[in-house]
Amino acid sequence: MESDLQKTLASLKESSSYRYLPIVDHVSSYNFQSNDYLNLATNTALFDAASDAMKHYGFGSTGSRLLSGNYDMLTTLEESLATFLGKERVLVFNSGFQLNSGVIPTLYGKNDLIIADKYCHASLLDGIKFSGATMKRFNHNDMAHLNDLLQKNRSFYKRCLIVTESLFSMDGDRAPLKSFQDLADKHYADTMVDEAHSLGVLGEAGRGLCFQEGVSPTYIVGTFGKAMGSCGAFIAASTIVCDYLINCCRAFIYTTALPVPVIAATNQALALIQHMDLERDHLHVTARYFTKMMKQKSYDLLGDHHILSLIYPGNRALLDRYSQLKDAGIAVAAIRHPTVPKGKERFRFSLKSSHTKADIDYVVEQF
Repeated sequence: MESDLQKTLASLKESSSYRYLPIVDHVSSYNFQSNDYLNLATNTALFDAASDAMKHYGFGSTGSRLLSGNYDMLTTLEESLATFLGKERVLVFNSGFQLNSGVIPTLYGKNDLIIADKYCHASLLDGIKFSGATMKRFNHNDMAHLNDLLQKNRSFYKRCLIVTESLFSMDGDRAPLKSFQDLADKHYADTMVDEAHSLGVLGEAGRGLCFQEGVSPTYIVGTFGKAMGSCGAFIAASTIVCDYLINCCRAFIYTTALPVPVIAATNQALALIQHMDLERDHLHVTARYFTKMMKQKSYDLLGDHHILSLIYPGNRALLDRYSQLKDAGIAVAAIRHPTVPKGKERFRFSLKSSHTKADIDYVVEQF
């Protein structure tokens, strides 16, 4: 068996697709690969909340939510987040991948149709595959193609789910949520919108793009490991759906709940993000400045907000430049094929509210 594994690893190295675990300096001003958009991961208020909770409850949750892991602060988090998002109920999971890969197969099956944007996150696509439902993919943000798929396929299935991200994690562009929801309503389809990269950063008080666009999908999913500086994930839906997941979702039932300090820190982060308009404004100004400065050097960046990508084709060429940037003290994500299509390899810059124009100028100089 190990010889077969070694052959696969050798092939990955040959194509410059081999992955390794980098050590990143998260304190550096030139860290552009962190999803900590509002710098909450280093906010002392989160430290204090986590410390106080540990003194009272201990560290580990000691069991699943259905056994000993359902702390009152976790219920408070769910209730607060439901109110924040304007949904009936929220259910917290341990990670975005656990949620997306576990929830979709619980709610949909082989007799259903699921249509997803081609740029949806891998965890969403895995969840669809695990469900056994018929899967169709529509061209990225192409509502005409989505409508065509619905017209040709919807009538053959009792239930249909359409899946998208609100702000896409690779290109940094926004989904046309109103058109998306209108098509779903027209064809009697459920909707799932992943708000992982917009929550905390976009919309009034950081409520995300669904709130900003005035749409209410069947399910909003998101994570706490981006702008909220913590970890874990959530689904916001109806009370009936959440009750069903508590009873039937194996990914929820058979896992130990999040550690106590994580829950406490996330509660604190949720309270803080609602009052961080200055940080959000600074983040958007910095993103526009970065785009402007790179354009002056004849580089066009993909992205509308705090996620900006520079297409740099070829795994080998990308890694060579990545090494040069690392030597210059710049940490940036080098996204290779097969994570993105061949020829669409890129540097993905995740901007933070702590980045300054001087930081941007230094990065631009390296290109």
